[in-house]
Amino acid sequence: MTHELPRLSPITAAASHPARGNVHFPYAYLALVFVSALDLILTYIILLMGGYEVNPIANAVLQSPADFHGLILYKFVIVVSVVLICEYISRHANHAGRRLAVWAVAISAFPVVWSTLLLIDQF
Repeated sequence: MTHELPRLSPITAAASHPARGNVHFPYAYLALVFVSALDLILTYIILLMGGYEVNPIANAVLQSPADFHGLILYKFVIVVSVVLICEYISRHANHAGRRLAVWAVAISAFPVVWSTLLLIDQF
């Protein structure tokens, strides 16, 4: 008698075996990277149009000698930090890690929506 192993979808497999090099929430992290990249693009467009950065920390980075390159690095550090924190938390409490990942995407999407509305208002 042969026993067949259950087939796992890529999402289930990633959540079941994080020690194999997979991450718990790949699609949430992809969304976070996408939304963060949109935020950078829209910020750049708004700055070109004479606007300014309303986030005081990001604005301080923009005013530094690093300029927009520093802002890219700042955003990269935030995204990597969030992913690492979500992964750490999810190893101990998967539901809490998932909730944090979803909230990170939602919070990061807010400036994108706001910037888009500001740009629409200009045209």
